[in-house]
Amino acid sequence: MDFHKEKFASLLHKLAADFFERESNRDALVTVTKVDFDESKHKALVHISVLPKEKVKDVLPFAIRKRSDLRSFVMKNIKSRSIPSFDIVVE
Repeated sequence: MDFHKEKFASLLHKLAADFFERESNRDALVTVTKVDFDESKHKALVHISVLPKEKVKDVLPFAIRKRSDLRSFVMKNIKSRSIPSFDIVVE
């Protein structure tokens, strides 16, 4: 990955972590572990971990529902013409 892609991925990682910290209900610890995106930067895959593991069944649907809110949050915090759409996976 070149420098610009790494910097962009790092920024998306930080913003996604901030977003889920604000939006989660504190019943589970949601940690953004990694953000990958395709070559065109149109789609980003946000990897999260959930503790306790029993809460995955509650957190994943919540995180998927919040994808558009995450994108809006990123748009407000990044000066870029192209903000990716997001998908969420649990590690």
